[in-house]
Amino acid sequence: MWSSRKRRGIGLIVHACEKAHLAPPRIYEDRGFVYTVFTRPTKQEWNAKVQGDNQAATDSEGTGLKTSLKTGLKESSDTVTQTLRQMIKDNPTMTISMMSEATNLSRNGVKYHLRFLRDKFGLTRVGGRKSGHWEFRK
Repeated sequence: MWSSRKRRGIGLIVHACEKAHLAPPRIYEDRGFVYTVFTRPTKQEWNAKVQGDNQAATDSEGTGLKTSLKTGLKESSDTVTQTLRQMIKDNPTMTISMMSEATNLSRNGVKYHLRFLRDKFGLTRVGGRKSGHWEFRK
């Protein structure tokens, strides 16, 4: 018998499949184990879906789906980098953990943007990790 907690998870899986326009998974129980089987669309079905999505993106925005995704990622990456730069200027004693919480990025995501700031703006950490501060050298 499935507990209510498991049923909630199953509902989330089914909802995610519906949202992605995929076939609903087949869920069954056998000897106390719950199995979820996902059916993968055929290559022709997938290509038709991708072409339809790409066509819709082209019609609405004037660019292809891949182009708009790359542009969107570049713009959001620049925005995050500028946000981190401003945060460091406002509070040079910020730690990576503090930046991570403020931007809703992982610690590695913050480190990625800090690497860019180091290369482009000469960002350095002066002092220790707890009592140190950030400085822009360029």
